[in-house]
Amino acid sequence: MILGIGVDVVETNRLDEKIAVRILGEKEFEEYHRASDKKQFLASHFAVKEAFFKALGTGLRDFSFKEVELVHDDLGKPVLIFHRDVHFNFAHVSLSHDVFTIAMVVLERSEGHIYIALGSNVGDRLRNIQNACRLMEEFGIEIIKTSPIYLTKPYGFLEQTDFLNCVVEVKTDLTPFRLLEVLLEVEKQLGRTRKQRWGPRTIDLDIVLFGNLVLKTETLTIPHYDLINRQFVLRPLLDLAELRHPTEGELKKFLKEGEECQLVTRNWYKN
Repeated sequence: MILGIGVDVVETNRLDEKIAVRILGEKEFEEYHRASDKKQFLASHFAVKEAFFKALGTGLRDFSFKEVELVHDDLGKPVLIFHRDVHFNFAHVSLSHDVFTIAMVVLERSEGHIYIALGSNVGDRLRNIQNACRLMEEFGIEIIKTSPIYLTKPYGFLEQTDFLNCVVEVKTDLTPFRLLEVLLEVEKQLGRTRKQRWGPRTIDLDIVLFGNLVLKTETLTIPHYDLINRQFVLRPLLDLAELRHPTEGELKKFLKEGEECQLVTRNWYKN
């Protein structure tokens, strides 16, 4: 479902460069100093943000210029980074510039396309994963697709039991922040304790992808900050679909076939 469409047109050379301090986020400001055409850089970023505010339908009342940043993916496609919670899971951007800079932003809420990684290495590992899925559904998070479960070696801290890992695709109307709150509650109900980073756990639930969103805040980063390095997440994730990282590109290029992920079971959860 399309939630909003915004379009903005800016005369490329019209903007005063002093506006950079007001509209550019930290990452953008670093790129601005290296830009060969600063007028074009400013016009592009200003037009995209104005188009986003129009698509959002609330203007600056809900977002500031610095809470949304414009970057580009591995192919040069424009991508938005959000620094606060949002209610959509896809943001599409189109940008063209010459004498005038034209930007369009489309915000979409599409069912599914939200992926959660599950892992366990304490107690009955398979049952922990199954119970986590049942609890998620009790909270209204519908599981629509499950990957196989793999036996994998520990990551980070190696002196512990091997993990069972999988990924599920879910359908939910929850925002990313609210989804995180629910997942933390599920972990709590299943006895998860956080005594050691990368240490043993009854259950670990991570939001891996949320549509094509890029979200960076103090409490939540989407896509998962270490996704491209975690073979125990990439393998089951790519069993579900051929997926792209919003900024890094095709995920299959990061998959290392030599990494050990031993298939345990394909049919492990029934709705």
